[in-house]
Amino acid sequence: MRLIPFIPTHVDWLEQPYGSATEDMRNPILDWREWANKHQVDGSSFTAIDDQNRIIACGGIMELWQHHGDAWFYGTHLIPKHAKSIIKTTRRVMDIIAKNNKFKRVSTHVLTDWDEAVRFIEFLGFKREGFHQKYGPDETDYYTYGKIYKEF
Repeated sequence: MRLIPFIPTHVDWLEQPYGSATEDMRNPILDWREWANKHQVDGSSFTAIDDQNRIIACGGIMELWQHHGDAWFYGTHLIPKHAKSIIKTTRRVMDIIAKNNKFKRVSTHVLTDWDEAVRFIEFLGFKREGFHQKYGPDETDYYTYGKIYKEF
């Protein structure tokens, strides 16, 4: 597995979602091209690929405002084969991105009924902070997670 910079066309190459994810869960946003363009941040977004150049996952942190980032991650059906590497690498890269951007806080939202995503974000060291009923564009429920960093 290796990391390359995330570029918007990577969303076109994403294959089957991971685990119990469904199309409805992973695609509540209608225009993925527009979403991808907004999430391409130099040095703060990445794509993990396998030795056959297939996308395993994409992720990163977008700045919401000074010292506060919003984490995002999208995994494919190839995650189980690379689970340990993805968890270790994602944790390390997220921490590096936070340090380089001087983020004191990084937060994200996770669907409440997506067990694999909940376990994943908790493996990364994020703490559950709240519940948002009907938060998603399709009125799905989400948890809020946050990770606090000491000043850099």
